[in-house]
Order: sequence, then C-alpha cells, then structure tokens
Amino acid sequence: EYVEEKIRINFSNVSLGGGWDKNKEITNKNIILVQGNKYYLGIYNVSPKNFLKEHKEEIAQRSYKKLNLRQMVDPYMALPGIYIGKKGNWKCGEDILIPYLDNRHLKGDKFDREFLHKLIDYFKTRLLSDERYKIFNFKFSDTETYEDIGQFYKEISRQAYRLTYSYVSQENVDTLVNEGKMFLFQIYNKDFSEKSTGKKNLHTLYWEYIFSDENISNPTIQLCGGAELFYRTAGISNPFVHKKGTILVRKTYADKSPVEEDVYLSAIEDSKEMDLDQISKKYPNLIFRLAPHDIVKNKRFTENQYKFHCPIAFNYDVDGDDNQKRFNQKVAKFIAKDKSVYVIGIDRGERHLLYLSVIDRDGNIVEQRSLHVINGTNYHDKLVLVAGKREEQRKNWKRIENIKEIKQGYLSLVINEICSLIVKYNAIVVMENLNYGFKNSRVHVEQQAYQNFEIALLQKLNYMAFKNVPAREKGGIANAYQLSAKYDSFDKVGTQSGFVFYVPASYTSKIDPTTGFVNLFTSKQVKYENSNKAREFFNKFESIRYEKDLGYVFAFNYVDFGIEEGGDVTWEVCTGTAQRCVYSLDR
Repeated sequence: EYVEEKIRINFSNVSLGGGWDKNKEITNKNIILVQGNKYYLGIYNVSPKNFLKEHKEEIAQRSYKKLNLRQMVDPYMALPGIYIGKKGNWKCGEDILIPYLDNRHLKGDKFDREFLHKLIDYFKTRLLSDERYKIFNFKFSDTETYEDIGQFYKEISRQAYRLTYSYVSQENVDTLVNEGKMFLFQIYNKDFSEKSTGKKNLHTLYWEYIFSDENISNPTIQLCGGAELFYRTAGISNPFVHKKGTILVRKTYADKSPVEEDVYLSAIEDSKEMDLDQISKKYPNLIFRLAPHDIVKNKRFTENQYKFHCPIAFNYDVDGDDNQKRFNQKVAKFIAKDKSVYVIGIDRGERHLLYLSVIDRDGNIVEQRSLHVINGTNYHDKLVLVAGKREEQRKNWKRIENIKEIKQGYLSLVINEICSLIVKYNAIVVMENLNYGFKNSRVHVEQQAYQNFEIALLQKLNYMAFKNVPAREKGGIANAYQLSAKYDSFDKVGTQSGFVFYVPASYTSKIDPTTGFVNLFTSKQVKYENSNKAREFFNKFESIRYEKDLGYVFAFNYVDFGIEEGGDVTWEVCTGTAQRCVYSLDR
C-alpha cells in the first residue's frame, strides 16, 4: 500500500519561496541555479550574505548560472510605501501628502484629476532618480493620458521585471553544501531524464522558456513568488520487482482495447512456467516482451521525495480585461461579425463518455463522432472493465484498483482533441448546462468521465497552448489563445465563459434540429379522461385544419395552455407522413 500524503516544509524559514528578487535573498534564503539543461533550487541554511562569489562572465567549464531577478511586486503598495512613507516617517512634502491622505487621487467624490497627474509626476521623478530601479529603464506615457492611478501602476508592473544571470563556480557551491550552509536540490521531472523520449509536457516547456534568451529579452512568462516545498515519505518498503529477462504481459490488445481480467491473470501465471515463444503461441492475441532491466512497480512511492511547486504568470505584461462580463461581451461581438465561426456541440451522457458534433452556421453537420476511442485506446471499454473490477473488489473486501489516473489520462487526451478542433474550425463550444443534481445522480457510474470535464476544459481554454507550435506564434506557449474567462466556480460561469456556452439541458434529446420545436405537452394534458376535458383541451388551439400534402395542421400558442418555458411559443405543427412540418410563427 502506498500513500500520497505530503507535508509542507520551510526549513525553519517562514518566508522561504516568498520571491526570487535578488534584494530578498537574505530574507527568503532561496536561489535558482542552472547548469546546462539542469535546474537547481538552492536553500541557505544560514544567512547567505557574501557566501557566493558571483562573476559577470563564465569562470569555469563547470560553473553555474545564478538567477538574479529584479522585480517590483504590487507597485500600488510599493510606491506609496517607498515615496510617501508612513506616520512618523513621511517622505514627501505636504503638497503631496495632504491630498494623498485625503484620497484625491482615487476615483470618487473627492477625485482631483489635477492632483492625480501631480502625484504621478512625483512618482515618475522619484523612480527615474532611484538607483535601485534604473535597471528597469522605465518608459512612461504622457502624464495627461492617465485617467486613473491604476493605469500608472499597471504600466510600472509591466516593466518592473528583469531577469539576468551571474556565474558562480561549482567548487564554491559544493563547499557551501559540504559545510551544511546550503541545501541543493535538482528541479526534476521525467522530461529531464536522460532516458526520456517523446515530446516534453507543457509545464516543462513553460519552465524552460522562462529562462530562455527569448523570454529574458522580451518577457511574456514571469517567474512568481509563492513557491512551496513539500515532503512525502516512502510508502512502499518492499516493492514488487519485475526482474530483468522476465516476461511482461501488456494489459491491452493491439487495438488498445483492454485485456479481460481473467485472461490477463491466466497469462501472468503461465509466464512463470513458459518461455516467450511458448506463451506467445498459447495467447496469440496478447502482446508480450522481456523486461530489459529490473522494473520496480510504483517506484516513485519507494523513495522519500521532495516536491517543488512554483507559480508562474502568463502574459503579465498585457493590459488585459479580467472582467468576465466584458470579456463575454467582446466574444459575442466577435462571433456576430465573423461568419466563419463553427459550433462544436458536446453531449455528455450514459451511452457515450462524450459525443462530439461540429456544425456550420447553416446547421450542416461537418463531422460527428463518439469520443470513446482516443489515440487508438477505447477508454469507454477500459473504464467499464475497471469499474466492474472495482465493484467485485468491494464485494470481496479486496484492495480497490485505482481508476483516477485512467480518467485523468482520458480527460487530458480528449481536451487536447477538442482544442485542436476549436482552432481548426474557428469554433465555439456548446454544452448542456447540467446541474449538480444531474451529475451527482451518476456518481455511481464510474465510467462517467465528464464529472471533471467542464473544469478541465475551462482551465485549458484560459491559456490554450500547443507543444508543436513555435513559442511566439499563435497557439505557442508564449502566445497562447485565451478562450475562456478565469475559472473560479460554476456559480460565476453562468451560461457563458468566453467561447464556451451552456444551453438548458431540458428537452435537448427531443428538440427539432431545424426549427427548435419541442413538444411541451405532458401526458396528463393530452390524456383522454372524458369528453368535456378533451373538448376543453382542443378548444385552446387557434385552429385545426386538414391539408392534402401536410395532413392535419395544428396552430397554437403554448401560453394558452399555461406553458411558458421560454423560446418561441406560437407554432403550426403538421402530421403529414411524407415529411415532418413544423413552423414557428414567432419568427
């Protein structure tokens, strides 16, 4: 049994990871070192003053590059603190101080535009003469163009970030480590392994790009404070090991569909007694291979691990709009003007994990398919099989197999598929607005992977980047698409989040795709109980007539029947067998 619980650690320093600014090294006691394509986190065990001998140029083949970040965090707090001061230690004259304390620079009843510009000029003068901030080489707009103090602070924030390197010798670092004055950890994931193959994951690409020459000269991705360290103890003391040369049985067939549990277990038992040729003949549909080296199952849980979480900011230098309502309005205007926009409809239900349809503006279906199978793997069958095994394990009080990672893998692949289609068709996404009651009623059906689908999709669309696109091109890691508002909760999403729209779930399986007509008459209303009630029901129709080509034509207004559920209410419905005829008289 393994455990995933971890504890946060700070090496007896409450501000550890609080930031990377060079001026805060003594306080935060954390630095980042780079050597080749390897990254290291250094944590000082004592005060680091004068520990590292830094050089402007590389001094030895085995030297480290030391990250030196200069940053002004939250100028709206920093500038008043530095240049206005506080009671008992004011740093400006009364011509600035008195109106500032009276909030005349803030929008409101006391707002004084003339003082706002005087205050901004004061800040400009102090900043440009302050040696600490000359590294930023500030370029300001004309003072008269500022409408509020927030615009000025944002302009500073976009420029107040500079990342440079100095060089320190490996001998210098090794000495500090050996003397116990510094802890040194390699920042590592599977992409940094020498045996790693294939494309790196996006988080690795983001991290590497932060320190690239391209981002240093023109930053779009920013390293942030607020980093955290965690420690997880080893949960497996006696791991199972597949010895080198033993036969391994793949859990999927050639078409990536899952192998039945009884067949898999039978092959495992036979592999102990047979060689590779013998077992391959007995199970011709299964795939076998010899272990190239000792393979430790769940190896990551056999060792103590330190985990490093570090926030980063995307497009921090862009003057964006974080108001969801305004963002949604901009999207609506774009869709109204751009006639090439397609619609991707995503249905989530019990027959399909997810079902996708792409239609043009005229309602023509361009493509549609079930998303059971992604990259050749039938995730529907795989989840059904695992769910069945879990139910059997519950009944027999056995250890329940984990299904979480399969769901996460499926969601990652399916969201990438949808994102590719969004770009291909210049499309919006439309889904049913399924309430939590609907979702919770299906919790027992473990293959319903859509439970976390909405959150994952909205978070991906908030910064949609692709691995195979150059960093600065559209869709690259430094120039991603923002197609959804920041996700906080479903209560704030409503019926739209950028390019994602939600429609009422009611009657979606019964709606006429051409006209939007839905039969809202309940069985109770049309049930024949007696002649008087039948007469009362039919008298509410505006007209009932017969036409040779259309059959009976019923003209009615839903309001007359006490039905007011939104949408068109006046209709003519035909019963002819040659074709279905429905007309909305509201349009």
